Amino acid sequence: MMPIMSDMLKTESELYNDTQSYAHLITERHAMVKPHTHHPYQLGASLYMPATRQDIWQVIKRDKLPTINSIIICLEDAVSQQDVELALERLRTLLDTWAEHVNSINAPSKSAKIHAQHPTRPLVFIRPRSPMMLQQLADYTHIDLIDGFVMPKVDMYSLSNWRMACQNLKVDQLLMPTLETAALFNPHHNQELAIAFKEAFSQPVFALRIGGNDLFAALRLRRPKNSIVYDSPIGTLAYQMLGCFVPHGFYLTAPVFEYLDQPTLFMQELNRDVSLGW
Repeated sequence: MMPIMSDMLKTESELYNDTQSYAHLITERHAMVKPHTHHPYQLGASLYMPATRQDIWQVIKRDKLPTINSIIICLEDAVSQQDVELALERLRTLLDTWAEHVNSINAPSKSAKIHAQHPTRPLVFIRPRSPMMLQQLADYTHIDLIDGFVMPKVDMYSLSNWRMACQNLKVDQLLMPTLETAALFNPHHNQELAIAFKEAFSQPVFALRIGGNDLFAALRLRRPKNSIVYDSPIGTLAYQMLGCFVPHGFYLTAPVFEYLDQPTLFMQELNRDVSLGW
């Protein structure tokens, strides 16, 4: 005898977080849409920088790449396992340097023309490797200078661990979960996740990032070089995510475009990004 659909969905929900399901929660707009200093559209095209780099401070104070709107200091796949301790050491040094100059970096410079069009510094996020590393970062001196955190590979299976890891963060630090696991191909899972995001964290969920490359890898595919992502299976998934998460009040960011030697293709994909409200 075939199981009926309600039984299948119930069994599936029980897998996500032991016996806890978020499906019963009402779908009010999350605290992430409360009035805040920043808006997700301020992110622009975020620049990922491995935490091992020694020029991150120059980017923050706009000596380098002065028009960048946001940077993400990466401790995940941009840093090899053998370089993790070096990356963490350089991050601590960066935070100490920032703390020494916090008054000047937060005060607009009247002499710098760049500040007429851009804030005095970009938004700065950190992407840890795991919930355990995020818990470690929460104890760092001056970590409160960071605007927020990008959490990789968040789904219903890992959500409770990320929730625990965020408990020692400041309540005004911004969170950007990344949707990039095979679980995201399940529409029922995504509905549960959208509802769960609204109750999981004390901090605002600033935006949800679509991890295109990992999603391609989950299908044993690579991003096509001669067509925009929206003409691929990940494009189909992106449309589904739009219909799932945006009605719950969340903003999404577009998948990263990596073929910078193809400006025409880039403009085609960028136009589609804009039309979808990314």
